[in-house]
Amino acid sequence: MPYALPSTATIDAGKTGSQGLNLRDAPGATGRRLATMPVNTRLTIVGVARQGFNPGAAALWYQVRYLRHIGFCAAGFLSLDAEPTVPLPVTATVDPQKTGGMGLNLRAMPEANGKLLATMPENAPVQIVGAAREGFAADGALWYHVQFGAQRGYCLSGFVVTASMPGSVLTPTTPGPFVGVWPVDFPQRVITAPFNQPRPSFSSPVKAHEGVDVRAPNGAPVMAWADGRVATTWAWNGASRSGNHAYGHHVKLFHPALGLYSMYCHLQSIGVVKDQVMSMGERIGLADNTGNSTGAHLHFMIVDPVNGLNGYVYPKVVDPTPYLPQPYTIL
Repeated sequence: MPYALPSTATIDAGKTGSQGLNLRDAPGATGRRLATMPVNTRLTIVGVARQGFNPGAAALWYQVRYLRHIGFCAAGFLSLDAEPTVPLPVTATVDPQKTGGMGLNLRAMPEANGKLLATMPENAPVQIVGAAREGFAADGALWYHVQFGAQRGYCLSGFVVTASMPGSVLTPTTPGPFVGVWPVDFPQRVITAPFNQPRPSFSSPVKAHEGVDVRAPNGAPVMAWADGRVATTWAWNGASRSGNHAYGHHVKLFHPALGLYSMYCHLQSIGVVKDQVMSMGERIGLADNTGNSTGAHLHFMIVDPVNGLNGYVYPKVVDPTPYLPQPYTIL
């Protein structure tokens, strides 16, 4: 089914929690954060894009106006007004019948006086990475955001022939797993113990691994996987294990825009405090092997309080690997 391109939408408080929704300068979690928009805010939607302007991406981001900003936010966290749907195909060609053999202008902005980037010849193939309304106005004509060779810009949607294939249109209700940053500042992206791996436990004979172990030498910086706030910090006393946690020094973050928690365990030290607001990639502490650990590493977990799995030492966990950026190696 085609996606909806309404003129307005509301930030859904049920999906974002109380901290609102991040507005970014590009469609993806790595885009620079422009603002954090409060829950229940009414937004003007001026466009749409696939994650990272990648034609093959599964996640959809809306381009919106908020205060003095025009930026992108994840589509799955908005309540959309019901309006006609619009196709977003993956590929298209310049229509020679409509362009009169003169080709089609590629512009830096979705408007006729936007900077001219190139003139695409008739029958030229383009990849469609998004769409926007004329001049980023809620009621303007539709322009496709396209990739043409090494350039990306806008062309009027009525002057291309689109080629929609099964699966080439997206719905905002299924944005796919959010992918954050790798949680350790270390060049080797290696998972040394995967999720659900049977393993010995200090408290019982065998337990399934409720997270992943990430290679991290002693003292490697540990970073926030995504934007959020510090929900819990736990300091470990190495002199006496009485009353201490198997995770050693560990930190739990809540990510309100995702409804998820992330956990960072066996730390050498903790550099954050409870309720501190964190940006993706910001340092939490240093890696080590405090707690029930046989060597320096980071035990990383994702907790979904609504859809997570039970039956583990820590309840409501999910497999973290789909939420981590590729490439990485699993030993």
